[in-house]
Amino acid sequence: MNAEQLHTIATTVIEDVRGTDILTQFARLSKQLNSLASNPGDENVQRAVQDAKVRLFESLEALDNRRWSAGIQQAIADLRGPTLDAREIQNRIEMSLQTEAITPATVRDLVSNIQSEINDFVRKLETLCNAFRELGIEEKKLEEGEVELGVLIPRNHIESHLDKFAEEVAHFDEALKLFSVVATGTREDFDITYISASDLKLFLRPNIRTAALVGATVTFILASLNQIADLMLKIEEIKELGIEDDHLHPLREAANQRYRKTLEGLLPELVNEYGIGKRDYDKNEDMVRLRHAIEFVAPRLERGFTFEMRIGAPSESEDGDASEEGEVEEEQLADRRLISKLQEQAQRLKFIEPIGEPLLALQKPDWSSASGSDDTSE
Repeated sequence: MNAEQLHTIATTVIEDVRGTDILTQFARLSKQLNSLASNPGDENVQRAVQDAKVRLFESLEALDNRRWSAGIQQAIADLRGPTLDAREIQNRIEMSLQTEAITPATVRDLVSNIQSEINDFVRKLETLCNAFRELGIEEKKLEEGEVELGVLIPRNHIESHLDKFAEEVAHFDEALKLFSVVATGTREDFDITYISASDLKLFLRPNIRTAALVGATVTFILASLNQIADLMLKIEEIKELGIEDDHLHPLREAANQRYRKTLEGLLPELVNEYGIGKRDYDKNEDMVRLRHAIEFVAPRLERGFTFEMRIGAPSESEDGDASEEGEVEEEQLADRRLISKLQEQAQRLKFIEPIGEPLLALQKPDWSSASGSDDTSE
């Protein structure tokens, strides 16, 4: 990631952790557990511990509702930050309370350690942000409803060669244009917002409908690849036993057929939900476009390519705020629903570690057979 992106991520984490008040609630629960360690039979203290736990869990759930993208989650891991997953923290505390009920000091130490780890990490991020500001490195915040789509191209795939990188970028442009035709009826020109040179990641500014279709498609592919990951691991284990590839081919083919059958069932769903085509003919053409785009994207996701999304969340509407007709415009409601979907998708665009020999064939795309007509209007 580049410095501007890191500055934005760090600020987001700081604001969300501080804004949900989880550090204060950690301290409150730790204090009550300390009192319980000194007075284990005091029912008032026991109730205070329960109340403090409930408040902490509410704050953790509020943090979880901020819907951090997979990119933010990965950045926290890359920076060696502590887990900030609400459910994982809750489970650790609940398990400790159940197994260490007679030794509340042990639970107190666990809670205090989690609090210290998060607090230390936030302080480091604050120091980092202060340094960025001193150096004039600004954040890259998005306006309401704006979307950025990141595409990571692994260096080993292009062998760090400029010509291969340029070829991949050109092919991605064509694939994304197919998505945009399905979602908007036009071939978009994608503006580059910035490029991260260390890991060859491009951030683009697509139409929100195009981003939603890309997000829904990629999350499906990732889910499908995860479903067959166990089979791929077993195939690799069998290979280590000395079994020749010829005998493993039927297993690979069965997994491939399962993926393609699921994909064929999903294509009409994607087109109906995210496509702009009105006639059956339009929708059939859109399914052809989408299939070609997926045939390009899916094998690359299996090889370590990554998509990432950033969304400018809508401002919360105030009670009583209405249009001249006394209602919020339907278009605004539709945009908010779309942004909500994008936020859900952004959380699920996680990196997949390649497992052994890829299942999906990496074919040279033939965009001419997928171009068709871009006009889906009546």
